[in-house]
Amino acid sequence: MKRLTVILACVVFFALGTLMPLAHTNAQTSQANRMYFTVDYMKAKPGQNPEKMEHDLWKPVHAQMRKMA
Repeated sequence: MKRLTVILACVVFFALGTLMPLAHTNAQTSQANRMYFTVDYMKAKPGQNPEKMEHDLWKPVHAQMRKMA
């Protein structure tokens, strides 16, 4: 009986969720308003200085990638 109640509750909540109004959604309609973010991760080996690597090695790479985009 408890299992039937859970299944029925899921069906009711799904049905109510599909009836939600779409007036408060924010769709991107134009190309000018689109914004993308890129997150990069770096794993340093023991004994390496990650700050120095980021500044000396990867900063020019990221700057070049921004110029190409």
